[in-house]
Amino acid sequence: MKKLIFTLLSMMLLSAVSYADDTITVNITGKVTQQTCSVTSSQTEFDFGALPLKMLGADNNAMDFNLTFSCLEKKNIKVRLQDNQYKPDHYYHIGINSSKENRATGIVAAIRYVTSGAVQSVSYLGAPSTVAINVDAGIDKVANFKVFYRQAEDVTAATAGIADTSVTLAFSYE
Repeated sequence: MKKLIFTLLSMMLLSAVSYADDTITVNITGKVTQQTCSVTSSQTEFDFGALPLKMLGADNNAMDFNLTFSCLEKKNIKVRLQDNQYKPDHYYHIGINSSKENRATGIVAAIRYVTSGAVQSVSYLGAPSTVAINVDAGIDKVANFKVFYRQAEDVTAATAGIADTSVTLAFSYE
């Protein structure tokens, strides 16, 4: 019996030694993300055509669009403007493309979130308030927005011209 145990132990040790030089590499790839929601837009291009200066303002020239949020779990989604800010202290104003000749001056674009009759401006980081949209798990949430031109500061400083711009909407999920 002692010989059998010794023989088995010897075989196990030799077996372990014989495989010690064999190795494999396991590569693990992927992306860890907090994004549990998707967003789609009803429209991303807005052409206001020729707009008279006197028509500047949310009530006069706004175009509507919707964002649809689909989430795997209940989320509070914050919406922010991300680039092309008019001036650092103008948290709600999207600057006009300054590289164009004959560009409008004193004019900005803005986006507002509209819900149940209430209106809230979408802002850049640092603003005192943020648009927050509650989305239930498994239920699409359609959020209504308006995009429009307005005068930036002094109404008399606004001049007619080309008013092209773009902005990125950034979303964070809580």
